Amino acid sequence: MTELILKALCRLSGNEEAQILNYLKTSGLRIGILINFGSHGKLEWKRYVRELRSPS
Repeated sequence: MTELILKALCRLSGNEEAQILNYLKTSGLRIGILINFGSHGKLEWKRYVRELRSPS
């Protein structure tokens, strides 16, 4: 599964990145996509992949 977050902001900030990384960590999901439709005439998107740590 993938976490998908949609936003409508003038521009993405570090807050949105922190939000998706926290969602991935708490949900146990590995992949997240952040999509912003708020930029005038421009679509912004970023894919996040959380590293899974192997047990030591």
